[in-house]
Amino acid sequence: MPPPATACPPLAAGAGALFHSPHSHREAADESRLRFRSPGGDTLTALHVVSAYDAASGGGKARGEGRRWAEANFLNWRTLETAVQVRTRVGCML
Repeated sequence: MPPPATACPPLAAGAGALFHSPHSHREAADESRLRFRSPGGDTLTALHVVSAYDAASGGGKARGEGRRWAEANFLNWRTLETAVQVRTRVGCML
């Protein structure tokens, strides 16, 4: 997919938080956040997370697996799903 189409989803999905830190699992959530962190900043971190989610969900074929993966990594499943949908729509327009 062209770079602009890849960069749009995390920005478009910005209405929802990408990571969540439940009080009872704060340390594990912080460790998960550090695993995805990119030295290039928040946008590259978001791109990395969306790409990893898409791979975990089989490119859209196994959304249940993607949701379980997101929850295990303290990520907001709905935000990731929106990002993938936006990326698909933008990619179709190019």
